[in-house]
Order: sequence, then C-alpha cells, then structure tokens
Amino acid sequence: MTTSPSGSLPPTNDVGGHMNAEPAHPVEDLRDAAGLVGVRMYLTISGKPTETLVWKADDRFDAREVLVMIPGNPGCVEYYHEFLQTVYESAPKPLDIYAVEHLNHTLHAYTTPHLYTLDDQVRHKLHFLDEIMRLYPRTTRVHLMGHSVGSYICLQLLRIRGERLAREMHLGRVMLLFPTITHIKNTPNGVWISHLTRWLPRTIAGLAAGALGSLPQSWLLPLVRLCTGQTESHAQITARLIHSSVALNALYMANHEMDKILQLDLPTIDRWLPHLTFYYGTTDQWVPLHMWHEVSEWWPNGDIHLCEKELPHAFVLGHGQAMGEIVAGWLNKHLKTPPGATTVAENGVVVEATLDARP
Repeated sequence: MTTSPSGSLPPTNDVGGHMNAEPAHPVEDLRDAAGLVGVRMYLTISGKPTETLVWKADDRFDAREVLVMIPGNPGCVEYYHEFLQTVYESAPKPLDIYAVEHLNHTLHAYTTPHLYTLDDQVRHKLHFLDEIMRLYPRTTRVHLMGHSVGSYICLQLLRIRGERLAREMHLGRVMLLFPTITHIKNTPNGVWISHLTRWLPRTIAGLAAGALGSLPQSWLLPLVRLCTGQTESHAQITARLIHSSVALNALYMANHEMDKILQLDLPTIDRWLPHLTFYYGTTDQWVPLHMWHEVSEWWPNGDIHLCEKELPHAFVLGHGQAMGEIVAGWLNKHLKTPPGATTVAENGVVVEATLDARP
C-alpha cells in the first residue's frame, strides 16, 4: 500500500483495528493529501465522521476525473475495495475515487445508536457531492456509481443536483449496478425481507446481533465463515456488521426502501439518459429479469446491459475484479468524449428539484 507523505492524511487500513479512534478529517483536508491508494479513512460529512475509501494518488486538482461510489445495503465500503482497486488500476488517469459508507452501517469508533432513514442517507451523500463540487475545479468531470440501493441514491442526486452539477462542473457517467430502482418490495428477496421484518421485530434482531458481536473474534470469524461460506478477508468485514446498531440500521433502511422505492423515476431517467449506464444480472433476486425488460422497453436507445458472466447481485463477494474490469471498460470508452460534450443544461435557467438538505 502506498502511504501518505508528511503533512497529508494518514492511512487507516488497519483491518481488525476498527475500534481505535482514528481522527476524522474535514473533506477539505483532501486538498493537501496525496499517496492515498485504496486507503480507509474517516471524513466528516455533514458533521458526521464517515468511513470512506479513497484513491487519490497526488495533491493536484487540475482537470481530472472523479468517481463517487455509493454502496448497497448494508453500506460497508470495505466490501468494495477489490472492485474499486481494479477500476482504479484499469481506468484512465488521473482518476480520484471515493467510496462513502452509509451512516452507522459499519462498526467503528464513530458508530452511534441513531437510526438513519433512506432519505437521511440520500442527504448524507448529497452533502458529500456538494463537498466534492467545492473542492475540485470547474474543469473536473464527476462520475457517480451506485450498487443496488446506491443506484436509487444516484438517481436522487441527479434529481436534486444534476442541473447544478452540469452547469458548474462536468457530469460524466452515472453507472447503476444491479439497480434496485423500482418496486423492490415485490421482488423475491423483497418479499422475504418483508416477511422477516414483520415476524422478527428489529429490537430482537438488534439484540441477537449484539450478542453475536460480543463473541471473541476467535469464535466469531469461524462462525461467520461457516454460515456464509465467505473467504477470511470477507468474513472479517462481515464481522464488523454484527453489532446491534449496524443490524438495526440496515433493517431500518431496508424497511424504508420497501416503502419508498416504487415507480421508476421516469423524468430523472429521461433527463439524464445520455449519461446513464444500467447493468442487470440474470439471476438477481432483488432485480428480477423482467425489470431489465421494462427498462429496456422504456429506453430502447439507452446504455442498458444484461450481465453475460452470471455475476451475482452481491458481486463484491468474490467477483469484484470481474465487475471492476467491466466498469473500467465503460470508463475507457466514455472518457474519450471531451468533458462538457453532453452536459450543458437545457434551455438556460433550470429550477432544481429539492430535498431538505439539512443534516
């Protein structure tokens, strides 16, 4: 791992040492940071220390590409390390990458008992996007990428900030991976989760997770591997989710997803279709195949892909490199287009959509 030079942000890749109180930095501290290649750190976003994976090789802020990654649920960014490392190594440079956790979806020194709704998580990512827009010059091209419910959040960011982003900077690709953007309550996994949360109150789930999380690591890790079949490195990450606050937040957000993610956001997709890339799986129980058909029929000229590799919805568990190579291929293709070629706001003055952005 490349370490940061004197005066820049320290790396915090101490897997297993997540309860140490690593310092939380204002986002503007990134201005002087360099040598950050796949480094985990805590950035203060809307007043909340947030676990973030950062790829920022130098301290230059001239014309470059920035990619913001928004995870699924649970929103633990460490799952995405191999995937994003592959993207970083294979995509054109200069490219800065930021993967931002969902609040209280990972156990670390800043985890609290507070429960965050889906709208809370949207506001949190909106504040980070605003920080990026303040930090980087107008010549920067900003790309968004969401996995699962992160795709829904990306569309919300476009609905709220898309016009401003297109006016003040350059909007690049918005990549929606295995996107849960319509009627997820009616999907096979959505039905199962709805039944589970109906018969298993969140308090009981939280108590169970808390009890398991109190086990010694020497017991917990083998148990996680036995129950999930995960590799040791992935099991170490999963063990960070076995905590009452983390479990409750994941379930709480999931309940809100079932209630809020209903109809396709046709106006937002129509407006930003030239920037959108959709990627659907063939065996996805969160996004069944008929949803790919629906989107393909609505937008026959859209950049809409059906996976040919049979990658699972949770591609980060064992298939991160394969998915990373696909995403890097898209970036290599689309970055040949000069910034601003398709991002001019239509008809001059545009009234932005609103969501209360107060923390």
